[in-house]
Amino acid sequence: MYIEYFGFERNPLPTTPNLDFFYGEDGKNETIEAIDFGLKQSFGIIKVIGHIGSGKTILCRQAHKMLNSSYNIIFISDPALADSESILSVVSRELSPEIDLDKPKNKIFHQLIQALINLRREHKPCVLFVEEAQKLSVQQLEELRYLTNLETSQDKLMQIVLFGQPSLDAVLLQTDAQLLSSRITQSIFIKPFNFSGFKRYIEHRFQIAGLSKPSKFFTSLQLWVIYHISDQSLRFAHQLIEKTLFSTYTRQAKKPSLLDIATGLRSMEQQKAHIKYSRVHLLSCFSVGIMCGWLIFTLLQPLTATPQSYANTTVEDTQPIAKDNNDVVSMQEFRQVGR
Repeated sequence: MYIEYFGFERNPLPTTPNLDFFYGEDGKNETIEAIDFGLKQSFGIIKVIGHIGSGKTILCRQAHKMLNSSYNIIFISDPALADSESILSVVSRELSPEIDLDKPKNKIFHQLIQALINLRREHKPCVLFVEEAQKLSVQQLEELRYLTNLETSQDKLMQIVLFGQPSLDAVLLQTDAQLLSSRITQSIFIKPFNFSGFKRYIEHRFQIAGLSKPSKFFTSLQLWVIYHISDQSLRFAHQLIEKTLFSTYTRQAKKPSLLDIATGLRSMEQQKAHIKYSRVHLLSCFSVGIMCGWLIFTLLQPLTATPQSYANTTVEDTQPIAKDNNDVVSMQEFRQVGR
């Protein structure tokens, strides 16, 4: 609908992770390099923590893509979905279809060790990626501890990378998980974007989606407002930008305005009542923007100006130079949309 209208070749903000849009700057590529370093050093368990909407999922998928040629990676996207079967069963089935899962657990481990040794001989160590690791159950945590015990006299036969939210730390502090927690030898925190990084990130997505001049679409003030409203959550920022684009398309404008951001936020509030506080954030950001603009305007005035120099100013001279400026709105209009 609005994709072709604005000149995009495809949706710049798909709801599912698309590795074509992966943005490796601002520490993301360094995170993957740190994971690779930990695996080469046989650290055992690596923990990667990031807040909701920080881009953990696409980072995990990109790490899988970049490291898959060097490691045999087994991927569990959501432990809650695999709760009906043990992690041991998932790993065994992925490694070798010849492993008999009907045998006692000690027999399964013996077969699993042999399969891992064969992979080690092929110079392709086995790594388990667990996404949404904060959802791990007590039983699954115990099975992960068993998997860390699979080792030779020199190396770990299986290494584990846990991707999770900050609540994962609380899970690992539980009494039943402390033995597993003690084996975590590397912890990585996904740092949120600062504003300049966020601006480059959005422009990167727009460019990949086919927009000819991505840096000219949103103004810096508009992106600054979206950045602060989203509270460093990329997922929330994606949703707000999508709603903003839809509002812009609805009024058949070529570029979004602050009123479109307010309209998009209002539609999100109607769907999610728990983000009502964001309206206050938006009005605050808008007010700060107006104040900064006024200060800049005041500082740029000639110091020699006198009151008499403004005496002959006509009504036409006081009108905005660019009447179609997308960001020229009155506070009354803005508040009416935000209600």
